Amino acid sequence: MIRTTLGLLVVATALVALSRGVAPAGASAKVAPNCPWLTQAAPAAELASEVVAQMTPAQKVAAINLQNVGPVQNETTAIPSLCIPALSLSDGPAGIVSGSAPVTVFPAPIAQAATFDPSMVTQLGAALGQELKTEGIAISQTPELNVIVYPNWGRSFENFSDSPGLTTLMGQALMQGIRSTGVAVEPKHFGVYVQESNRHNVNMVVADRPLYEVYLRPFEAVTASGASALMCAYGQTNGVTTCANPALLSTAAQNLGFSGFIRTDFQAVTTSQEVAALQSGVDLIKTYDPSAVNAALASGQLSPAVLNRAVSDVLTMMFANNLIQSPVVATNNVPVDTAAARQVALSSAEESMVLLKNSSHVLPLTATSPVSLYGNAATTSWLQGVGSAQIITTPTMVSDLTGLQNSPLGIGNVNYIQGAYVPPAPTSVGLSNVQADPALPGFNEGTLQLPTGTTVDVTVRNSATVGLFSANNTPLLQQFAGPGTTFDLTVPSAFAQTPQSYTLVWDATGPTPVVTATVMDSYLSEMTLLAQADAAAGRVSLVDVGTNDGEGQDSSSLALPGYQNQLVAAVAAGNPRTVVILHTGGPVLMPWLSSVAGVVEAWYSGEEGGDALGALLTGVTNFSGHLPVTFPSADSAAPLVSFASWPQEPTTVDLNALGGLAVGASWYAQHGVTPLFPWGYGLSYTNFQLSGLSVALNTDGSAAVAVTVTNTGGVSGRAAPQVYLTPPSSTGEPANQVATLGSVSLAPGQSQVVSMVVPESAFEEWGPGWVIPPGTYGVRVAFANDGSGLSTTLLDGYQPPAPTGVSGVAGDGVATGGW
Repeated sequence: MIRTTLGLLVVATALVALSRGVAPAGASAKVAPNCPWLTQAAPAAELASEVVAQMTPAQKVAAINLQNVGPVQNETTAIPSLCIPALSLSDGPAGIVSGSAPVTVFPAPIAQAATFDPSMVTQLGAALGQELKTEGIAISQTPELNVIVYPNWGRSFENFSDSPGLTTLMGQALMQGIRSTGVAVEPKHFGVYVQESNRHNVNMVVADRPLYEVYLRPFEAVTASGASALMCAYGQTNGVTTCANPALLSTAAQNLGFSGFIRTDFQAVTTSQEVAALQSGVDLIKTYDPSAVNAALASGQLSPAVLNRAVSDVLTMMFANNLIQSPVVATNNVPVDTAAARQVALSSAEESMVLLKNSSHVLPLTATSPVSLYGNAATTSWLQGVGSAQIITTPTMVSDLTGLQNSPLGIGNVNYIQGAYVPPAPTSVGLSNVQADPALPGFNEGTLQLPTGTTVDVTVRNSATVGLFSANNTPLLQQFAGPGTTFDLTVPSAFAQTPQSYTLVWDATGPTPVVTATVMDSYLSEMTLLAQADAAAGRVSLVDVGTNDGEGQDSSSLALPGYQNQLVAAVAAGNPRTVVILHTGGPVLMPWLSSVAGVVEAWYSGEEGGDALGALLTGVTNFSGHLPVTFPSADSAAPLVSFASWPQEPTTVDLNALGGLAVGASWYAQHGVTPLFPWGYGLSYTNFQLSGLSVALNTDGSAAVAVTVTNTGGVSGRAAPQVYLTPPSSTGEPANQVATLGSVSLAPGQSQVVSMVVPESAFEEWGPGWVIPPGTYGVRVAFANDGSGLSTTLLDGYQPPAPTGVSGVAGDGVATGGW
């Protein structure tokens, strides 16, 4: 019986392998007697050309298709007769997104960046890479390297920072870890991708200097570090579809030194654009209709040489990574959430959380002092974002409630308020007078009556463009089409207590929105009374709040959704020792900041987020995270994705007018706006001091920076000195650009010299070609981009070799042609 079972297993394994073009041991001769490239010693490109020469036209047309195959998110078409296996690719900057078995959920990329610790991110990448390898995934579609220009972008959490410098550092670190396991990487989204609103069609207008220095610079760095492929972005760049734009996919990619293959994002090109995409440099298409390519080949519109190049680019990458000689079979069904991986998830979450306020040393909590926990602290939905970065099959996720109960506080010292005092259930609100909107063709409208009160919470669920207006036509909600999002808001006080008819407007091609409403007055009053009891007993009141950011939808405001701001205010009104825990995918507004004693930004912190929070709040671990994005004080004091064209989605975004080279902290400086919290900000339970700054130019064009860091406080902690570079004013470059950073752990009273290297690239500007303007550069080392720290200057006369192979780019003025 055992022999028979094993025999059946061998046969079954062989059949699965052959279906994917994989030759199991001892079977290669039966599958394809003539595959000399399996044993030849030759450059990968030569082996690829040899295979292409043996392929039929039909095989070539099929080879550029990227598709879902069972639990595998992306896979190419195998060619068993030529011993070419399928190539598997998977999203997942915080864990493998697809599959039928639990995988580790790591902190989101914005949280990874908040560690300000590239070595920690490299460890995370190695753990992620090992899981990808175990699941048989050949390429990780990460890191995501889009600079966060708009803090209300729905995919901010999937990316690292609003700084090109930190984005580059963290992208290289994550990639280094993944590649150390033998898994290849495919950074995304190549091009200019900064918003979800009309993302398939919106035209990003950008001149060459910001294009290269802000949006493409991180991609150049990972190209030099060994990226095997790129995924091109949605939308248009200077009037041309990004995934069919030769100025980007051929010229710019070549200028950046890229030589791998390029795939489209999902549905980034239409069937009618497939030929142009291939001609522009795309090699794999998802989703793909071969009829257009076949017709173009037959008519002569598409040269066979272009198709050969696309197929060869993919095969070259596969040969270079030994994926044809020693193929792997994607399964995506192996449980990989190991104790070692969970430890990496825990450590990275601990390093990522940022202490923003700690008045009167309200933190750390003492193990013997009970606390009350308000808000939805039992949820695990705030531990990751929504969309293509969301892990579908998750292991045990540790909520904030569980994490605090696991901490030295223990179960008995954590009083979960919402567990005993459940918020009132929402009431369905019906629509009347439903009709075609007379002022907006293609839209319907209906009237509704909302209950009155001081705080009226309203939810509107709809996947189409939707708006809610008061009786005097004041907009309460204006959102573009999204993936079935529930919009949660409170009625402004000017309307909440006055009975009136509201108007709901929505795209007639979508479903009728579902509206609910809840009067929160009694509940919030009860929360204040409970907080007063906390204060009388000497307890700290913790309030858990957050957002559910995700792909496909930008937020029209940075305000916390629903009645969460009112909840914080209600608790703070009863207890001055209130600490707010934020789980967000980016910056949010804090109208209650002056009323609370403490604030912690916990991000989307992954499966171990609750335990990390518990350790930090109780002082088992010290806070060491820093803000990788600037936190503004108001919507009006920040660059936001615009909803001014509602209900029409934006068709053009002028990034030159927005700020050009000035993004992130530089945007606030350029506009004279003081943020709520500056870039790089983050408190600790101890204090650090900088001294002895020295800077020297190296012979390779980089600069050596050394500074002494001293722990002047009473507990151990990790410091993250940040290096900011200010080019000569004649260059027009923004001041205080993030150049590099360091990380050092110190005991109380301990000092250590931290050595850092500012790469040559930090001094460069796009000319065209990379050039270093001679002159005096300001160098500042600080713990935040707020003007503090130590400063010196550096006279840089280094000139890199003259740029070669730079072609076909517009000047630094108005974007033209393909730009």
